[in-house]
Amino acid sequence: MHLHECLRRHLDRLEPRRYAVDLEEAVAAADAVELDHRRVFIEPALADGGRVNNRIEQLRNRHRRFDRLMHLVGLVALVLLSLLTLVPR
Repeated sequence: MHLHECLRRHLDRLEPRRYAVDLEEAVAAADAVELDHRRVFIEPALADGGRVNNRIEQLRNRHRRFDRLMHLVGLVALVLLSLLTLVPR
């Protein structure tokens, strides 16, 4: 589910789910999900690839920015609802 969320715009076929992305992008998308895991690469070129690490960091920063935006929206909604309770009817 988390991987699909990141790669959904690259969906090639629905059944079976196939994504039209290169291997580095798929690995970065899977690794950027902040679930407990460990990285084990069979492909030696990916293990020492700096491009994968840079892409992972970009995706994690995007996730953090989106989380901050959603927290801000929630805070604004909370303040608005609090102010609406103070307005007499």
